[in-house]
Amino acid sequence: MNKNREQSLNRHELLKQSLRQNPPDPNRIFDLFLNKSELEINLENVITVLRDSYDKNQYFEKRSQLLVKFLDKALRILSTTEQWLDEIDRLINEYEKSSINLPASLYYAKFRCLATLSVSDAKAESFIEKAIDLEINIYNQLDYQLELAMYYENTSQYRKMKKIIDQCEILCRQYSNLDQQLARTLLYLGHYYFYTFQLDKAANYMNQAQNILET
Repeated sequence: MNKNREQSLNRHELLKQSLRQNPPDPNRIFDLFLNKSELEINLENVITVLRDSYDKNQYFEKRSQLLVKFLDKALRILSTTEQWLDEIDRLINEYEKSSINLPASLYYAKFRCLATLSVSDAKAESFIEKAIDLEINIYNQLDYQLELAMYYENTSQYRKMKKIIDQCEILCRQYSNLDQQLARTLLYLGHYYFYTFQLDKAANYMNQAQNILET
């Protein structure tokens, strides 16, 4: 029994030495994690990989993709949200020190973390605005604008909410295949008119949103 245990410990030690001498390729690890679903992923393992010692400058994009892909899962647990925000901040700082363009989605991820940790964090607004300014994909840009509208709703800034929703409605009607975004825009217009006690208008816009989703 003792001999078997000793052999097992020896194999374990040999494996550790092998890993130290031939560390796994970070690119392969990132790809392995990025191919996992939200249900399959262990966020503690992701955080460990993000903090591992390797030349991080080579993996800006993969690190950003990991932080964005599993953002929703990270936001469900307060302690994980705080760790996620730390990793986002670290990566943003590294991007800013380099000559590499920072993706809009990373600013959006920081906004989501800040807004989750504090409903009325004034800094959150500035990061979602940066994401909107940087984003060139119309679908993502609209999604970010609608997130900002929801932030204004949650913080009772109804004039700002109305202004951003009006901009969203104009964009939605300029482009095709934006039914989901248009429905959400009309729903938020309904919310706005409800908060401002214009109940007939509120009901009208909410019905329009429902009709779009049902067709």
